[in-house]
Amino acid sequence: NPADATNVLKPLGGELTLTVLSDSQIKLSWEEHSQVNNFVVSRKTFNVHDLTEIAILSGDSTSYTDEGLSIDSVYVYQVYGKVDENHTNILSAQGQTVFLPITNITLTYKGNYTIQIRWDHNYGYEIGYEIEFKEGEDQDFELLSEIPMDGYQYSHENIGQVVPEEPYYYRIRAKSNYNYSPYAESVWDGIDLFEEVNDATMNEGSISNFPIVLDETVLAAAGIDPGSVVINATVDDSSLHVSTISNTTLRVRADAGWSGLVIVELTAFTQNDGILDRYDLGITVKPAIMDQEMVEDDPPLELPFS
Repeated sequence: NPADATNVLKPLGGELTLTVLSDSQIKLSWEEHSQVNNFVVSRKTFNVHDLTEIAILSGDSTSYTDEGLSIDSVYVYQVYGKVDENHTNILSAQGQTVFLPITNITLTYKGNYTIQIRWDHNYGYEIGYEIEFKEGEDQDFELLSEIPMDGYQYSHENIGQVVPEEPYYYRIRAKSNYNYSPYAESVWDGIDLFEEVNDATMNEGSISNFPIVLDETVLAAAGIDPGSVVINATVDDSSLHVSTISNTTLRVRADAGWSGLVIVELTAFTQNDGILDRYDLGITVKPAIMDQEMVEDDPPLELPFS
C-alpha cells in the first residue's frame, strides 16, 4: 500500500480528471510530474472494498484510457507516481459510463401492410440495433430484427391490420461490444386519416351535410391514391339515416320527434390495404324550433249587464 511508504515525493498537483469517451471507455488525466519513474493506476467498483492495480505507466504519462467497462457500475480510480518505494500523494476520482437510448422514433404507414420505423442515434460506438415487437399490452416482446449500426430504419412488412384490434408495441435498443442501451418504445394504433369535424349539429326532421376531409399527407406517405379510398358511414340509431356522397360529404337525415347525441362511425379503406382508419363523429340532433311562441289565453271579456 503506497500510503505505508515513509518517503513521499513532492505532491502530484491538480486533480484526477475523468472523461467518458464511450459506453465502455473512461479516460483518466492528471498533471505531469518531473520526479517519478512510473505512474500506478488502480480501480475498483463502488461497492467493492479493495482496489486492483490495472496499469503501470511511464513517468512522462499524463493520461490513461480504461476500456471494457459496464454502464451498470460506478468505478473508483486512484493514480499516484513513484520512484522505487517513494511515491507521490494519491489522486482519486469516480465515474460511470453511459449509453443513451435512441430518440425520435417515428412510425409511418407506407402502404401494402408495411410500417416504416425510423429513429435517431449516432454516438459513434454502437455496432447495431435490436428491434422487438408485440401485439397487445399483455403479450411478451419478441425479437423482430437485428440491423447494423448505420441503419436507423426498418420496414415491418406484412402486419396483420393497419388498424389493429390490439395496439402494436415496438421497442428498440442499441448495442455495443460491451453494453446495451436502455430501450426506447413506441406504439402503433392506426392512422389518423380523418380530419376533425367541427360543429356537428342539426335539427330533428331535417337533412344536413357534413364535410369529409382526409389528411392527404398521410395518404402521400403511404403511396395511396386518394381516389382509391372508399368511405362508409354506419350508425346504430334507427332515427338517423346516413350516406356518403363522393367520399367528400356525409349526408344525415334525422327523423322528426327525436333529439339527442348519436355517433356515426366513418370507415376509410382500400382494396389493397384494408381498413385505414375509423372515426367516430358525434352529431347532436336538436329539437325543432317552434315557429310561434305559445301565449297564455286572454281572460274572458266581461260584458255590461243588459
